[in-house]
Amino acid sequence: MPLSPQYALNFLLMFVRITTIFVVVPVFNTQDVPPMVKIGFSALLTFILVPAEAHALPHVPEATWPFLLMAGQEVFTGVVIGFAAVLIFSAIQIAAGLAGLQIGFRAANLVDPFMPGMGSALDQFYGWLAVLIFFAFNGHHNLIAAMAKTFEVVPVGTLQIDSLVFGRMLALLTTSFQAAVQVSIPLIGSLLLADVALGLVARTVPQVNVFFVGLPIKMGVGIGMLIFTTPITIGWIERLLTQMGQNSLLVFVR
Repeated sequence: MPLSPQYALNFLLMFVRITTIFVVVPVFNTQDVPPMVKIGFSALLTFILVPAEAHALPHVPEATWPFLLMAGQEVFTGVVIGFAAVLIFSAIQIAAGLAGLQIGFRAANLVDPFMPGMGSALDQFYGWLAVLIFFAFNGHHNLIAAMAKTFEVVPVGTLQIDSLVFGRMLALLTTSFQAAVQVSIPLIGSLLLADVALGLVARTVPQVNVFFVGLPIKMGVGIGMLIFTTPITIGWIERLLTQMGQNSLLVFVR
């Protein structure tokens, strides 16, 4: 049975959206995933998700410029969906950065494979922990399900770019930053108490070199609190990753 032009055009637009998502979403956007794997997986998902019935296909104009405009809309849609996932991993990175700065791990920065730039050893730990939790709790399944759901919420070529979309993206950004601060408060609070104690020691016993004594003490307190709060952190990361697909859909719901 020959494929209709509308099937081919819908396939291309859906392929553009799914490919954009894989280019933006962390874990899949790293150099460790070859481009051909992303393209092949995107084509496979598109083949599975595109409706086979002609009456279920949204109408796509066959003229060049209107089609390119719709392709640009699909690219923007994929970026917004990926943005919701990026915020989750950014919140994890912010929490690790705040904690690492207080402990003193920022003294030796390393290349972060998940986000551009440099990161500390604690950033690396939180990053790999997020990846393990992402696959252990079927985060990739939730992501694929969310991608399929977006074609129901925002069919091909029907994206409306207005202040509501940007307002919800800003709300997601604010919520992610608040979550990062909340999860790092126990660690930062304990280190603040350690700083206060060292300040009292410096005032009462001036002969003690607080700078050299305080650095290993703060690292010891920080590592101890890190071990103590790891189960809480795992649960926090799990909740964030579970909400990732829902957050991507909330941006578009009217």
